[in-house]
Parts: sequence; C-alpha cells; structure tokens
Amino acid sequence: MTVTDDAPFDLTGELPSGRMAVEASAGTGKTFTLAALATRFIAEGGIAPSELLMVTFTKAATGELRARVREQLTTAASTLSGATRPLDHDVLTQHLLACDSDVRERRLDRLRRAITEFDAATIITIHSFATQIRSTLGVSSTVDPDARLIGAIDDMVREVCCDVLASAAVGGITVDELPTLTALVTATRAAVARPELVLEPHSLDQGASPALLRYRQLTLESVSALADRRRTAGTLSFDDVLIQLRGALQGPRGSGLVDALRRRFRVALIDEFQDTDAVQWDIFSTLFGEEGSGTTLVLVGDPKQAIYRFRGADIHTYLAAVDEDSATQRHSLLTNWRSDGAVLTSLHALFDGATFGDDDIHYRPVEAAPDHRDRRLTTADGDDLAALVLRLAVGPDDLNNPKQSQTPAVAAAVDRDLVSYVREQLARAVLPPGRDDATFRPLRPSDIAVLVGSYAQGNALQAALLGQGVPAMVAADGSVLESPAAGQMRLLLRGMERPAGAGTARAFALSWFVGWTADRVAVVTDETLAPLQEQ
Repeated sequence: MTVTDDAPFDLTGELPSGRMAVEASAGTGKTFTLAALATRFIAEGGIAPSELLMVTFTKAATGELRARVREQLTTAASTLSGATRPLDHDVLTQHLLACDSDVRERRLDRLRRAITEFDAATIITIHSFATQIRSTLGVSSTVDPDARLIGAIDDMVREVCCDVLASAAVGGITVDELPTLTALVTATRAAVARPELVLEPHSLDQGASPALLRYRQLTLESVSALADRRRTAGTLSFDDVLIQLRGALQGPRGSGLVDALRRRFRVALIDEFQDTDAVQWDIFSTLFGEEGSGTTLVLVGDPKQAIYRFRGADIHTYLAAVDEDSATQRHSLLTNWRSDGAVLTSLHALFDGATFGDDDIHYRPVEAAPDHRDRRLTTADGDDLAALVLRLAVGPDDLNNPKQSQTPAVAAAVDRDLVSYVREQLARAVLPPGRDDATFRPLRPSDIAVLVGSYAQGNALQAALLGQGVPAMVAADGSVLESPAAGQMRLLLRGMERPAGAGTARAFALSWFVGWTADRVAVVTDETLAPLQEQ
C-alpha cells in the first residue's frame, strides 16, 4: 500500500463528510487547517461545540489546538459582524463572508453562541478521551471501575522481565541461551500494547531455533506475570484503557454505546494521525465516519513521521486507514508556510523520487508561501548562501566504517566540524526581513538549532560550542528536579533549613549562589563562615 497522488486540500471547498484523510507535511498549516475546519463546521454546518470532538496526542498540543480554535472563532465572528476587516490572506473569513446577508447573520449567530459555549467542546488527548468514555460504562461492563490509572508501566515491565530472566537462569538455562533484558522488555511491551498479535514461532517444525522458541516463551511468561502483578496492584495503564474501550465498543453491548457516542459527537477531527496505533484506529473507525452513521471523521497527519514510531505510531495502521476503501477521501496540504523557497527547492532536488521506510511512503513536494518564495540566507554583501549543505566525513577508515562511526574520536571530529560551521555562519550570514524584523539582521546563536541523537551527545556538543565562545543551551525532556539548577536550589534550601550546621553552610558556599572555591572552603574559619550562616 502506498500513499501517493492525493488531491490538494481546499480549505474553502465543500465541507468534509464521511471519512477524509489529509496528509500534512511539516510547516503546511496543520493546526490552522484543523482550527479552520472546526470554525466552518460550526458556522456553516450548524455543529454545536458540544458535538465537536478534536483529538491529539499530547496535553501541550491540546492546549495549543484549543487556543487556536477559540482564536479562529473570535476572528471570524469579529469579521462577520463588521467590527474588523478581513486580511488579504485570510481565506477562511473571506469564504465565510461570501454569502447573502441572511446566511451571514445565521453564521454570525452560530459563531457567537459557540464562543460562549466553547468550554463544551471536547479537545482532548486520545487517552483522556478513552478514560472519559470508560467512566461512563458503569459497573455492568467488563471494566473495573475501581482500578487506579497510572501513566506508564515501563518500570513494572522491566521488573517483571528481570524476574523472568532470573527464574530461567536459576532453572539451568545459561546466559548465552537467554535473550537480553532489552530484547525481552521490547517484546513484552509490544505484546501488551497489541494483545491481538500472534507471537511466532510455535515449534521447531517452523524452522525456528531453540533460542527463538525460548524467546517467545519468555515473552509470554513476562506478559502473564505482568498481568498478575497489575491485577494484584489494581492498576490500569493508558493502553489498558484503550484496549478495554475497544472491547466495549465491539462487544455484545457495544452498539448502544456506539449509538450514544455518535449522537453526542457528530464531527471528529483527529490530529497527528500518524501517531495512531491499531487499537486507536479500531476505536475511531468503529465510532465515526461510517456511511449512514451521520458522523464525519477527518484524519490529519504526516506518514513520514510514523516511520520513527514516536508514541507507538504504526505506519501500517496509517496506510490501512487511508487505503482501506474508496470511501476515504484523500487530500494533501501542499503549501509550506514556514520555510524559505530556497530551502524547499533544495530539499526537492535532494528527495525527488525518494521513498521513506519500508512501505514506499513517497516524498511529496510542497511550495513556499508567496511571501517566502524569494527569501534566502545571504551574506552582508548580498551574496547567496547555500540553503542546504550536506557534509561528508572523509579521511581515516574509521570515519567511513559504520561500526566505528560512534567512537569518541569520530564524535569529537564531527563536533569540531559542526562548531566550525556554526561559527562561520554566525560570522557571515544575515537573515532577510520577516515577521519579527523589518530589515536584514545578522544571524544570532538563538536562530540556530542542532538536532542530536541523545542527551549525552547534546551535552558534549554544548561544551564544544561554549569552548569556542558560542552561547548554547540543551533543551531536553526530563524532570526539572533532576537538573543541575535543582541541585543548587537544594543546597540553598538545606542551608536555610539548618544554617547553624557547618556542613550545610560550607555546601551552600560552594553553590552557584556564593561561588566559593573548594580551596577556600577547606580553610574557612568559624568567624569567616558566620556571616554566610547569618545570611
């Protein structure tokens, strides 16, 4: 199955009905399109906010989407009322204005009512949606209403797999005959998230090695042990909630629940659809967009991102959804509103004809927005700088050997090359006028982003940049309580809690807040330390 040759999506065309999939590459206005569709369904389709379901995959994304929808509704209402004039590039409000006065008044009334009732709109993550629906099933369902919902079970999976491997080793199986802990954890997670998977092979007759059969058996034991442990603890994961909701929808009493949800939600807009797995798609496809159901399902996503399997994304699910049958209309967003024309032209030259992943996801060219077509990086003298640069390491054999490409020496060489390139760009490049700057200005360190493969790599590269006088910071997920700054705050708080303690005062003296050296602290007297304790 391949995804190719979709028709361009027309934001002002006929309102979607049934099922529609919209492919949206980075920068093509995915969030704007979703917010605009929501506004059109309300203004033209008469959909109330309470009948609108918008699903995305992170809480941060739901916050942004909610703000964008409210902004679109407010802007459209202001324009239709005559309070403001539509901007030249605002195709949405211009479309809503293109009707007679009676129709315009009805649209304005719907928009105003929607703004006051906006909190009734369900803009939510898929897991929160499943949790809400689960709470409506009641004790008569197969769902345990008293189970405690936990966000992740990674630690428990690892503990169970450790126990299973230890038990196998005690039972006489040598370490060489066992799968690694990482391999068993990966297989167990996959089997738990996708209970419909059939683990193979079953016997030596299928040509399998004893080690592979043992791997399968240990995975099944881990899944069973995990279920027992979680049943005893009375916990549910987000995956469990999704699986149970699917079971409830497809079970003997599911038709009543499906009908109730279809009456409640007439339009479902699914953001980041490439992150959807098979269980989630079973839920969406059962509920929405089916012919004769009176509901509309719009899927917006970028299949190229699914090959990285972020958040459990399954590219096969995406392809099955958009290729399932001819009833799924397919469109693409083909204008990039973010990138300069020179960058897009360069990328097209590089990727034209390319496919991604193992499923022939085709590269799809996009055009630059009108005001970005002629934008490009230049020097202060006006000479063009390359919009795309590919750098190839040549030299000793270890630079060209994939097995040696991650050695410290090679990593340091790549870091030096990157630092040199960044410094060169900072010394030469100027940015063209844009939304935030009316004139050309020199490139700044804050204009540059470097993507790395790991947190450790980011720290090493930051050190290399700082060593050459280039300001740099590392942005990464993780707990703020585990950051260096949090450690310094602990020294301060401990000192405030026990200022009389010489040890806590000396530790505070070494902190960022004071900055004494270890040599100074080593020889400090009680008299010298007293003012710090008083402070």
